[in-house]
Amino acid sequence: MLKILGKIFIILGVIIITSILFTSIVYNYEGKFLTWLIGSLSVIALFLGIAFLYLNNSLISRKKIVKNLFTIAVIFLGITYLFKFLHFPGTSFLFILSFAFITFSILPIFTKNKIEKWNQYTSKRWHSYLLSFGDLFSAGALILGYLFKRMHWPGANIMLYSGFLLLAICLILWNRLFSKEIILRKKAEQDAELRLKEIEKQKLIIEEKNEEIISSIRYARRIQNSLMPSQKYLEKTLKNF
Repeated sequence: MLKILGKIFIILGVIIITSILFTSIVYNYEGKFLTWLIGSLSVIALFLGIAFLYLNNSLISRKKIVKNLFTIAVIFLGITYLFKFLHFPGTSFLFILSFAFITFSILPIFTKNKIEKWNQYTSKRWHSYLLSFGDLFSAGALILGYLFKRMHWPGANIMLYSGFLLLAICLILWNRLFSKEIILRKKAEQDAELRLKEIEKQKLIIEEKNEEIISSIRYARRIQNSLMPSQKYLEKTLKNF
């Protein structure tokens, strides 16, 4: 289902972005707020669609995908800064696409990887979900805040401050959560070690009792053998006994 939704988002995003670019280049149309909003949403849809294509993959596969996508993003950013240094036109648009790609394509996949990684270490799964999404929104706010600041758009400082605040809260909560989890795990390990020692102790007791029983049987057998006549003597003395 997510892959189908991702393909739909990608197709719609490409169509809308292409239409807006064609209109602005051919007809020299600068556009209004509504056009800017539709264009922004189409960019978000395009890159979310890329993320949706891979969200249902296995954890190992998603880790490789994140690494590959991040490499592409770094190369793309390098090209963008090179174009900016050479004063090529369209640098601002490439800059927006680079940061949108990181925010809406890479971060969602990275967040799902993080959730699956930490679920095995927490007693309550909603802890890892909540904190992982907190990291996602804080990182997104910081990236977009930096983008807005570079583009001189309003709201950049609010995004940056919100991102830093949320990131600090998440770091504190991660630390508290896993400090508690470490204590619980150490206690569980100590309990398991005590149970293992108790099992070993019971095993030794059983082995000692078993040895005592076997020794008693052997002793009784020796007494019985000393009292009873031998098999050869019985066969010789008593026919068909």
